[in-house]
Amino acid sequence: MSRESSGGILKLHEDVQTCGYQDVQVMFDMLTSELEAAHARNRKQPASPPTAWSSRLSLSSA
Repeated sequence: MSRESSGGILKLHEDVQTCGYQDVQVMFDMLTSELEAAHARNRKQPASPPTAWSSRLSLSSA
């Protein structure tokens, strides 16, 4: 996440925390926890195996 976008998220978080509506705070917590979970899933995905094209290219160059 870039500095600019993380600064915007922090500002939004501050605004949500000072908001008097509990449902707004709950919704923000739900969104941020889902974003964190999605980010964790993306980091844990293994690299895709080499394609058939890469093995053909290495054979043809040998």
